[in-house]
Amino acid sequence: MDAVAFNSTTNIDWVTATVAFEFTLAATDAGKFLFLLWLIISIELPLRGLPCTFRHVFTVTNSLLLCLYFSMMSFFIASAISHSHHDDILFQHRAMKAVSITFGLTELSYLWFNFIRSSEVLKLYSTPKVYKVFQRILYLTPICSTTSFFLEFIPVDPIDSYKIYVFAAIIPAMLTLALDSFFTYSYLFHLFFSTSMNITAQPECKIIARYGLISTSLCFFGFCFFVLQSITFFQPVSDDGIIRLFYVSNALFDLGMWGAETTVFFMKIALVRPGMLQVNGGKQSVKNLAKGFLDGSDNLNTIAREVEK
Repeated sequence: MDAVAFNSTTNIDWVTATVAFEFTLAATDAGKFLFLLWLIISIELPLRGLPCTFRHVFTVTNSLLLCLYFSMMSFFIASAISHSHHDDILFQHRAMKAVSITFGLTELSYLWFNFIRSSEVLKLYSTPKVYKVFQRILYLTPICSTTSFFLEFIPVDPIDSYKIYVFAAIIPAMLTLALDSFFTYSYLFHLFFSTSMNITAQPECKIIARYGLISTSLCFFGFCFFVLQSITFFQPVSDDGIIRLFYVSNALFDLGMWGAETTVFFMKIALVRPGMLQVNGGKQSVKNLAKGFLDGSDNLNTIAREVEK
């Protein structure tokens, strides 16, 4: 895509709309980050009878979830700032470094959180060997997801910066799709075949599978528009339609990612709400509630230790 046409002032309305949209998404993620932190400190720890210490607040899955919202917020801010300087190619080249690292952190925290949180469901519908294969794929994500950031330091023409970002994102995107496919397969089986297969699982697995299926579907949705956005970027500009398609694809890609992590947020609320109602009704002890609350169960801590081995 020709840089002059791409940054033409005739498309300033699309640029302004994109910047406003991404700053709005960033603001909602900031709200989710603060709400989750409040939820952990003010509700989870008192219910579990634990003191408010760094170790208790920032457990493995708590840290991953907080990192997800913080990195997603940072990604939207970096992307919005990059778009707002549509007439400064050199600045956009520099901004792509921030876009790359924040997007990589978003991928990492999303995949690791989902793998740990859904591990019981995943094990039910896969053999130990298959589970291990996808666990090994998960181990590759830290290297692959940060590759694009380091490649941004290659001394190339600023116009090629976005091309490097796209090509470097292919491998982590394929790993993400592989893991999301594994998640989706397991969620579908649990939702539609667990009863007929006489599979016994914890009640919260149904909630995890339901929200997880929505989340992975939104990831696929976002990835499709990332591909479309990349294709339009490499097309020669014959009219304003190509540029508009680029910005629309960018917005739908953002929306897909935002929807996926927002679904995880509501999954947490869905897991917490029944337990809180039971406690208020005197039907369940605080100790039993805490077992399934957020990442406080022994099962989740065991899974986290397995992944970290």
